[in-house]
This record gives sequence, C-alpha cells and structure tokens, in this order.
Amino acid sequence: AQTYALTGLGGIGKTQVAVEYAYRYRDEYAAVLWVRATNRETVVADFVSLARLLDLPNCDAQDQVAVLAVVSRWLAQNANWLLIFDNADDLPLAAEFLPPGGRGHLLLTTRSQATGSLAESIAVEKMGLDEGMHLLLRRTKFLARDQSLDLLPAEVRTQAGAIIRELAGLPLAIDQAGAYIE
Repeated sequence: AQTYALTGLGGIGKTQVAVEYAYRYRDEYAAVLWVRATNRETVVADFVSLARLLDLPNCDAQDQVAVLAVVSRWLAQNANWLLIFDNADDLPLAAEFLPPGGRGHLLLTTRSQATGSLAESIAVEKMGLDEGMHLLLRRTKFLARDQSLDLLPAEVRTQAGAIIRELAGLPLAIDQAGAYIE
C-alpha cells in the first residue's frame, strides 16, 4: 500500500485537504473509506461501520476482533481503494490498524511531524498573505476564480489582508471566516 501523511498544526486544514483529495479523485478508486483515528474506540467503531458498508460477512458479530479481521482481509484482498485515517495523532495506534501489504492507498492526517517509516510526509503549512487573500475573497465571492487581486478596491484588499494576518494564515480559519462573511 502507498501511505502518505498530511502533517501540520491543528486547524491548518489537513482534514479538508483529505476531503478535497477524496472528492477530486473518487473516480480513481473502487472504494473511498474514512476512519476517525482519534482513539482506539473510534477506530474500532469505524471499522465496524466499514464492515457493514462493505457488506462483509460477520459484520454484525459481537466479537470486534473478528470484525477487524474481516475488514483487514478485505483490504488485503482488494485493490484500488483509498483508506483515510483522520486525526491519526497517535501513530503507533494507527499502525496497529493499517492493513499489512494491502493493494490500496492510505492517507493519514496527523499533527505528528515525524512519521518515520509509517508514511511519507506531506506538510500542510500556513498560507502566505496573497494566497490567503485569494482564498478569503474567492470564498466570499468578492473575487472571481481567474480575477486578479489588483482589480479590487484598495480598501477591500486592506481589509482582507488584516483578516489574514489576524487568522495567522490558517487555511481552515480563513475558509470559515469567508463563509461567515459570505
């Protein structure tokens, strides 16, 4: 399995990047699967949900270990799937549930910068001023997709810049502010 990890600060937008990737490339995969990896209980619960979603045998079994094994077997036997482990900040925990030798793709979102041999890291970083202004002003519909910032009134650019600086370039915060303004 090819394994990548989107790494960065909390609130930087790792989950949103994973959602956008899954949305854009969904036709490239036979299945797109999502697991909340915040703790052992949510991982197990989501694996049980995956078993039901995939209509696997014994998906309603009381023995969660058996259900986990059925899902792991499906991942090992099937190809061309995307499994997203969201909020996998406890990498040793995530590693316990990652399928061995699968024929799909794994994408983790994590605040951990050191993913070691578990995954290839892709850093999600804060936005620069211009990039942040583009996101904010497009989200608020002040700026068309191919429109230049230079075409907007100076007052709008100044206000947008102040918002970006106040939000420290955090993409998720900028997107939420844009939604609120809109």
